[in-house]
Amino acid sequence: MQEVIENNPCAYVLGTSATPIRPEGMIDTVDLYFEGNLFYELTLPQAWYYNILPVPVLVQSAYGLDNELDRLQRKLERSGCSKGRKEKVQRKLDLARVDFKEALGAPEVIRKFLPTSVRKLLVFCRDLTDLKQMVPEVCEWLTRAGRVIIPFEIHHAQGERQNSRILDAFREESDRMHVLFSVNMLIEGLHVEGVDAVLFLRRTESYIVTLQQLGRCLDAGAGKQPVVLDFVNNLSGKSVYDVMAPHLERLSLLPSPKGFEGNTSFLTTGFLSDIRLRIEEILAELEPWQIMYERLIEFRREENDWPSVTEGKLGLWCNTQRIAYKRGKLQEERRRQLESIGFEWNLLDSKWMKEYRALKVFFDTCGRWPKREDGPLATWCYTQRERRKEGHLSKERIRALDEIGFVWNQDLQGEWMKNYEELKSFIGKYQRFPKSTEGNLGGWCHTQRKMRKLGKLSHNRLILLDKIGFVWSAEQAWKNNFEQLCLFHSRQGRWPGCREGSLGRWCTIQRRDYRQGKMSDERKAQLERIGFPLV
Repeated sequence: MQEVIENNPCAYVLGTSATPIRPEGMIDTVDLYFEGNLFYELTLPQAWYYNILPVPVLVQSAYGLDNELDRLQRKLERSGCSKGRKEKVQRKLDLARVDFKEALGAPEVIRKFLPTSVRKLLVFCRDLTDLKQMVPEVCEWLTRAGRVIIPFEIHHAQGERQNSRILDAFREESDRMHVLFSVNMLIEGLHVEGVDAVLFLRRTESYIVTLQQLGRCLDAGAGKQPVVLDFVNNLSGKSVYDVMAPHLERLSLLPSPKGFEGNTSFLTTGFLSDIRLRIEEILAELEPWQIMYERLIEFRREENDWPSVTEGKLGLWCNTQRIAYKRGKLQEERRRQLESIGFEWNLLDSKWMKEYRALKVFFDTCGRWPKREDGPLATWCYTQRERRKEGHLSKERIRALDEIGFVWNQDLQGEWMKNYEELKSFIGKYQRFPKSTEGNLGGWCHTQRKMRKLGKLSHNRLILLDKIGFVWSAEQAWKNNFEQLCLFHSRQGRWPGCREGSLGRWCTIQRRDYRQGKMSDERKAQLERIGFPLV
């Protein structure tokens, strides 16, 4: 269109449109094509107000509400809310199901609210699959309601000529009700006169789509009030009324003929509104933030603590609240709720105080400060000493530790020598070095290897460990065992059996690695060179 306007600069252009805002408020065609020059505007509420178009009867049905209740049930089961809240929501959901069963079904709604005078009914479906499913179902509804019908289908999967013939047949007058099922047709640019009613089976939040569907049953001067069967809650949702509201507010301010009483709203009937309000209440009960808040209360009551970040979804949720609070983005009401249960905004302070209290209990019980073998608490003490040494420990925390007589400088050299002597005793007893999994001594050996690898093991300690033949790596251990094997064979004139100590077990492992293809070519060559039997 823009190209036509640009190529004809002297031409007078007059545009008409039922939906000038397209799509969905993103493009205003008046501004885009006509530089904002709006000659006259007649909104749908205005057309109703001045009786230019008939105001339809809106019938809301509970059709499909059972599926919605099922979705709510699944959401409740997946919600992870507290036991009390789950029971409360379940009771509300069960009551809604009871009320739904008592509400009128589709056939009864049609029988009660669709006048027998209706001869032309349009049914808007979501897609072709939905259409094929709904044609027999809607026909059954109408038949059970006592209507004699002729169904028609129009959609883009059919050729233009075929659709045209179907429309001609639909337009013909008959003593039977003509029902036309449509997918994305008869919405824009095509109007069939004589339509008495429309049935919404296509759920949409689109204001434009809803108006286009609604417009198919609105004829100026028709002299009859059309019926809208809204089975998917299109016209009671947010989209239509929110957009219409400003227009409706202005209508009361417009000049009207003396004694004129305009129409501004649908005549609404049916049973959907009350039940849907209750569904909205249930959805509010399943709001994720409130559920996690209740889970936090339970955690606090059971553990007397706050969850750490590593403790699953609840820990991550707590961390999110702290971040939002720090950035000033946490809602005031939520902040008050969290503070009402004593929620700690600075988790680091909380965790530090927890370890501090544990340290006091340890000292009061054992009469000493934790050693390496005492586990995580000893690690925490080491961290405090290192942070103080680096100037990273706050004055408040230093003062708190000083108050309980905490020892900042331990005899680390003395402790190291003690472990060194224990290692020498172990070697003398077992003729091997401990594995990393063998208690405190094994862990100490692992630490020495790690410190050497990082370049943090002092030269003096390195010399002491080398003096006793300390094994620094798996490769070195293999070489030591290989040398022992050579010495054994030269002295005994045979190879050790599998039960002859650690060397025998080592030989068994080599044969196993060879069979499984796990032995390197270099090791294989070394063993074959001395005649060791690998099979």
